[in-house]
Parts: sequence; C-alpha cells; structure tokens
Amino acid sequence: MWELNRHQHFLTLAKAYFLTQDEKYAKEILAQMMSWIKDNPAYCGINWVSPLETGLRLISWCWAYKFIENSGFLTEDVRKMLLESVFTQAEFVKDNLSLYSSANNHLIGEASALVITGLTFPEFTASRCWVETGKDMLFCEIQRQVYKDGVGKEQAFHYQGFVMSLFGLACSLLKKNSVVVPEESWQRFINMAEFITNIMGANGNAPNVGDSDNGMAIRLSDKKDFNIYKSLLCTASIISSRGDFKAKGNSFGEEHYWIFGMDGFEKYNSIKSVNPGLSSRLFKEGGYCILRSFSNNCKEEILMMDCGELGYPFMAPHGHADLLSITLSADGIDLLIDPGTYLYHTGAAWRDYFRSTRAHNTITINDRNQSELKGPFMWGKRPVASVHECEFSDQKDCITASCDNPGISHKRSIYFYKKETLWTVKDSVTAIGKNIIKQYFHMGQDSMIRELSSNIIEAENRGVFLYMLLDKRFSVEIKKGEIAPILGWNSDIFGKKRESPVLVNTALIENRGEFNTVLYVSREKISLEKAENKLNETAMK
Repeated sequence: MWELNRHQHFLTLAKAYFLTQDEKYAKEILAQMMSWIKDNPAYCGINWVSPLETGLRLISWCWAYKFIENSGFLTEDVRKMLLESVFTQAEFVKDNLSLYSSANNHLIGEASALVITGLTFPEFTASRCWVETGKDMLFCEIQRQVYKDGVGKEQAFHYQGFVMSLFGLACSLLKKNSVVVPEESWQRFINMAEFITNIMGANGNAPNVGDSDNGMAIRLSDKKDFNIYKSLLCTASIISSRGDFKAKGNSFGEEHYWIFGMDGFEKYNSIKSVNPGLSSRLFKEGGYCILRSFSNNCKEEILMMDCGELGYPFMAPHGHADLLSITLSADGIDLLIDPGTYLYHTGAAWRDYFRSTRAHNTITINDRNQSELKGPFMWGKRPVASVHECEFSDQKDCITASCDNPGISHKRSIYFYKKETLWTVKDSVTAIGKNIIKQYFHMGQDSMIRELSSNIIEAENRGVFLYMLLDKRFSVEIKKGEIAPILGWNSDIFGKKRESPVLVNTALIENRGEFNTVLYVSREKISLEKAENKLNETAMK
C-alpha cells in the first residue's frame, strides 16, 4: 500500500517523456494522478494518514511535474486539479509534522518534502512558508538525529542512507535556488558519508544493522543493481570535492545527472580519485567499532562490533537488541552477518525474532533479550552500553565494551591480529546463580558449515573460509531454518526470508564465566592440523 502510493514509478515514465517527447508517457502519468486525486479525497482514507508517506508522494510528483510540465496533456483544467492537490497535500504535511513518537527519519522526510514542494511550485503564497519551515527543521533535525561522528542515532544503517538521500536531495535544490545551507549541516552530511565509507565492504554493501524496509526517498535510477551506499558516496564527492568518496562510490550515475546536471558531471570529472586509506576506527558516539585490515595481496577483512545505544528516540523503533554483536566480511563476502528485518507490522513472532538478541552474533543469558520487547516498534527496559578500552596499532587492534542489565553483565573484548587475519573474542558473563549462556554466530546464507573436530568449525562462502576455535566448555549445534523457536533465517530484502545457518554454542555457568573464541580467515581450504595449530597459537596470546 505505502510503496505503491509513493508514486515513485512516475519518475520512470517522466524521464521517458523528457528524453523522447513521446506524449504517451505524460498522458499516462497525468491519468494516474487524476485518478488518484479522484479516488483519494482530501483527509479521507489510508493515503491521508501518514505525513511522511504524503511527503514522499509529493517528492515524486514534484520531480515528475518538472519533467512533463511542457506536455500538451497538461491542460489548464488538469494543471488546476494537480496544483490544488499539491497544495492540500503540502498543507497536510506542514500541519501534521511527526513531532512526537515518530520524530526520527519521518520528520526529515517531511521537512525535505516541504522544501522540494515549495521550490517546485513557487506560485503558491504558502510556498515560502513551506520552504522556510522545511529548511529550518531539516537543518535542526540533521544535527539532532545524527551524532557528530556521522552515525545516525536510529542505529539502523538503511535509515542512515534514507536520511542522507532526503537531506542531499533537498539541500542540493536549496543551493541551486541560492538558499544558504549552513556549513555545520553540510558537515554532518559529510560525516555520515565517512561512516558509510568505513562500514562498506568491497562489494559496496553494509551490514543489515537495525531495521530496513528497502524504501527510498526517490527513484531517479532504474538500474537493477543500484547501490544506495555507493550512490550516496558519489553524491558526497560532488558536494565536498573529496576524492576518497569518489574512489569508494560508484561512477557518476543517472540519478546524479537528474540532481546536479552537467555542472555536477563536470565537477565530478574534475575530482581526483584518492585511495581512502581506511584503517580501524571507533565511532564512539555512534557506538560502532570497525577493525579493518588489508593483507599483502590487497585482500580486505572487516569486523564490526556494535557497542552503542539501542536506538532513537525514547522508543528506539528501528533499533535491534544487538549490543556487542559482530559482523565479519572478507573481500566483500559476508562471513558473519546481521540477519536483517523481514517484516514490520505483519510480522508478529517473526518481527520479534529479527529484532531479538538471539538473531545477532552475541550472547544471550537464559534465552532473554538484552532489551525488553514492548511491541513491534517499542522497547521497554534496555541495557547500559559502555566502551572501556580501544587501541589500534600496526600489528594489533583491541576493543572492550560491555552490556549491563541489573544483576547481569556481559563484557566482550576483541583482539585483532592483523598480519595473521585472526581475531580473539573474549566473552565474560557475570550473573548471580546458575545461568545458561548461548553464543550465536549467524553465517552468510550461502555458507557451508562443518565441524572439523569437537571445537573447530569450518565455514566456507564463495571460496573464503572462516575457521573457528570454540571454547571446549561449549556444546555446539548448527541450526538452519528452525520454526519452534524461530532461528536460522536471513532477510536481505524486506518481506522475503531465506534459511541461513547459525552456530549455537551453549554452556552453563555459576555466577561468572569466561569464554574465548578464535576466528581465522583464509582464502584457501586448510587441513585440520593446520587449523588447530593456527587457532591454538592465537588462543595462547
């Protein structure tokens, strides 16, 4: 319902008209617009419930209108109906801004829509009010909703990209119309791009941290392999003239032409691509630590640990109970994953599972979530997140962080031995009495897993091997596609799920327990003896 009524398909038709001047495309857009106006009278029905959805629809209408405004089918009567609907929708957004429980990406989307609508239709007396209201809110919210280090406070990477798209779109239009965008607002956008650069793997993807519905601010590109993160880095390079963003982003794409035009293309070509020279980094405010290495043959390994808050604002609607969870990729191949989201309102038990602690690469104590689930978009009691130590060097990196609930503490230290591409994960759990500890490792969905011995695991995904030395006190199980309870699933795309292997390590502790796990990445299959020697040598460090 929501996606269809954002009318983002109008852009494909509108571009076709603009490029070919074939009136059939404009005729189709206008017929659909008129039909929608007739079937959705103001303030009646599902399409007048959400100011964000109305705002996203307005963005599509504005862009489509500019492409077809010279069409012969845009008669005075049709134009009048269209403008009346635009006015009513924009006023609806202005009067119903998400100032309360949805004061997150929704508010940025609505502010962007007001800016874009006001600039597209300056003939309305209200247009100036829309632009002023939208831009003031946009500049305020980008500071309020994004940490200084560039991490979105919602703790959901998809929504980080969504917010960046909306902000970049609106502010680029403001700049074209000679409206000053404060330097601190642009800087927050650039910091967001820096964070994306650091978490993005060689395949251009980022871990599926937090919620994602795969929604987009606008669809200016029809590429099947469109990558939002690479596209945003190209946008950031044009805005900032930074060559490191150009190197990590995609080439100047169709979407950039429709936003920046030939001036943008010329500016992009003038920017010298520069190797970002990325290294390990802690985003302390945002709560993510990236342990990154490039080996001698230019292969890339990235381990990321979540060590921050649950989400934003007080309900944390898009956050997951994933504190101290890790993800691991090598050469863009996902070895340890965040399983994603799958469903929102219609998910029920599935919604709870994909948000739960057991759906992430961390530890549960007595099968409980770190945070209290209070509904599909609400949380109750939540843990305290702390970073205790973080040091980086040429040979070894380390990070220690903790997840603390009343009477229960989980501390995790990770030591990264760069030359050997080895990680030691040290988990320390303190809880009164006897407690069941479960340690989870969710593997890439195409991974093949087998036990080489009682405590050595081999997981292979597209020619890259992950060897794991498990603490001997663990009993080990490999699960996949379980229903009762739900376990071993992955969702790359909203609404779709696939069976995915997960390693479950279980132990019983009394008051306190410490467990060491060693991870080793190899580009070739190795023998059990070599794996034992390699892993045990590191375990002794």
